[in-house]
Amino acid sequence: MEGQDVKSAAVTIDNGKFGKREIRFETGRLARQAAGTAVVYLDDETMLLSATTASKSPKDQFDFFPLTVDVEERMYAVGKIPGSFFRREGRPSEDAILTCRLIDRPLRPSFIKGLRNEVQIVVTVMALDQNHMYDVIAINAASMSTQLAGLPFSGPIGGVRIALIDGQWVAFPNHSDLENAVFDMVVAGRIAGDDVAIMMVEAEATVKSAIFERGETQILGITTLNMLKMEQQLDTLNPEDHKRYMHNYNFPPYSTGETGRVGSPKRREIGHGALAERALLPVLPGRQEFPYAIRQVSEALGSNGSTSMGSVCASTLSLLNAGVPLKAPVAGIAMGLISDDVDGKVEYVALTDILGAEDAFGDMDFKVAGTKDFVTALQLDTKLDGIPASVLSAALLQAKEARLAILKVMNEAIDRPDDMNPLAPRIISIKIPVDQIGAVIGPKGKVINQIQEETGAEISIEDDGTIFIGATNGTAADAAKAAILSIADPKLPEIGERYNGTIVKLATFGAFVNLLPGKDGLLHISQIRKMHGGKRIENLEDVMNVGDKVEVEIGEIDPKGKLSLIPVLDESQKSDTASE
Repeated sequence: MEGQDVKSAAVTIDNGKFGKREIRFETGRLARQAAGTAVVYLDDETMLLSATTASKSPKDQFDFFPLTVDVEERMYAVGKIPGSFFRREGRPSEDAILTCRLIDRPLRPSFIKGLRNEVQIVVTVMALDQNHMYDVIAINAASMSTQLAGLPFSGPIGGVRIALIDGQWVAFPNHSDLENAVFDMVVAGRIAGDDVAIMMVEAEATVKSAIFERGETQILGITTLNMLKMEQQLDTLNPEDHKRYMHNYNFPPYSTGETGRVGSPKRREIGHGALAERALLPVLPGRQEFPYAIRQVSEALGSNGSTSMGSVCASTLSLLNAGVPLKAPVAGIAMGLISDDVDGKVEYVALTDILGAEDAFGDMDFKVAGTKDFVTALQLDTKLDGIPASVLSAALLQAKEARLAILKVMNEAIDRPDDMNPLAPRIISIKIPVDQIGAVIGPKGKVINQIQEETGAEISIEDDGTIFIGATNGTAADAAKAAILSIADPKLPEIGERYNGTIVKLATFGAFVNLLPGKDGLLHISQIRKMHGGKRIENLEDVMNVGDKVEVEIGEIDPKGKLSLIPVLDESQKSDTASE
């Protein structure tokens, strides 16, 4: 993004023992077709984009100021794939709605009285440290984008959350800080001469991305990876019942400098997302090679040309940045056509990389996506009764030249899959006999839940016995793998083997100790006495509890495979037992 007029400013707030907070403001890089835009960072981990647009003419029929504030929470901000059925963001959360109100309160009275132009502020949460509170950052972002929009606005408005913790005032406290706060307040206001005008008081990841820009079209691509169990489940007339690669396309109204509805995707957004998805599906690695659910989001931050083909390019860059081993990079280009009657003969001129006006006034919108060797997706819309095959053939060749030029530039940015995000799960796979799936799952999921809880790994089981194990560190994945294999491909226990077991049940005659998932043994009360100097024990609850860890050794295995355990005693316990 060379040559852009990007301006930024930062302020650091020192909260003493509670650490420093850096708030950084930036404009001129993203969503430049909105009347005013601002990107605000908190500690370089939380990022909010605010865009303000206004209608060109007033709505004189209104007797109120038509200001709309929308807050869009993106799940990729915290490295997650949405858990909803459609694996896509839906209605705004309660937090988002309350943040909208928090922004509206101080900003609304700052506009000139009598203004009737529609004004829309859209704040998008694009990255978030989940310990950060983004609502007050959103006030500052919305104020800055509105100030830059050139509207009759008496800002800027500054917002701060302040909390009293251990006798100290802390600015922009985290969620964890507020656990010990005795006072929590949000204040927003502006400087009026030498005084401060208070406008409002209220008391009380995993992800990789890339930006592709061509002319005024600007696309932000974000890739989120997760376990296969997070793939989208389909309930349609189509026989396909799941979707591993999910491509969502968002086209906010500020991308063309307009106001409009935000929220659920419109038909155009669904269609553009589907076209970009079709373009990339042929180059994605298979499930066995790359066992991840992949959610790709294309945010159209600016539009004057084909945002769907821009989405293909941005997605390729983002997927490679996320470490997805694509078979080949994919780029897309939109071709146009102008035709006219010249001396009684229709002549055609193909246009490469059409702008919005050329799309509107031209005779064809021909979108072509592909690698350097193959076309992966096509879409043709025309206003003519038909287009000669020779004209289409020439347009395809012209599109290839442009596609290769774009791929060359993309290759200079990233030419191979990057390292995966450290927060993305590392997934290993194993195969077990199908008849052992039930044993691994256990009654009502007891066994698999126990393995996940004890190891910290996530486990997904396929119908053919393939098991995918995901964890952010290799130790947890290996521990889960060992636990599964001990059930599905058990090694017969041998006398003398030692385990650090967990007490799972107490009885009058002893304690049952879990050695491995699905494998328990009995530590008889006579053996428990040895752990306590041979003293008589009236009630086992007096000396041990369910959940306690105990080191034991297999002392005996009966013909039915039942295990009798003996405790592993330290030297002091041995001497106490001997003296008894």
